[in-house]
Amino acid sequence: MKILKFNEINFGSYKNFKWGNNLEEFKTINIFYGRNYSGKTTLSRIARSFELKKHNEDFLDGNFKIKLEDGNFLTQNDVIKSNLDIRVYNSDFVKENLNYLYDKKGNIKGFKSIGEEQKNIKEIIEKREEILAKRNEKLKNIQINQDDISKKQQDKIKTLNENLTNKAKVIKSSSNLTKQGNDYNKKNLEKDLI
Repeated sequence: MKILKFNEINFGSYKNFKWGNNLEEFKTINIFYGRNYSGKTTLSRIARSFELKKHNEDFLDGNFKIKLEDGNFLTQNDVIKSNLDIRVYNSDFVKENLNYLYDKKGNIKGFKSIGEEQKNIKEIIEKREEILAKRNEKLKNIQINQDDISKKQQDKIKTLNENLTNKAKVIKSSSNLTKQGNDYNKKNLEKDLI
């Protein structure tokens, strides 16, 4: 949805402004230019309030009526709840995002014209990467535990086999158990135990 015109403005440098028939309606992309103090920033602040979903702090008492291409109107009361998709690059944007131009100690903030959704997506990705890292750490610990259990099991099986082999040798060589024969071994002992 796009803005066609500012029907009425009582905001900033505009006092009881009414959009006349002599003014052309807005297009998809609009650039405001004019002399200093002619109202460019005021118009852009009205539009930017919809982008930021908050009223401009300098003009909290201002009111306006914007006509949209579908014939509906937006006012200052619609700023927070409106789904108007708009991007504004004005002096406020420059001060907030390119403050190094004004202050040598200022840092450049990352921004993209894709919008606030991009920031939210980045935060979601970072949170999910954090969750994934924690799950990978748990999985790594489970694998270490399983490897440890598997090693202990193999050691116990090896010890059991050695004990069975040794016991079978004792039985084979015992003079009291000659009935078992000279070929008595671990397999014979396992059968006898079962």
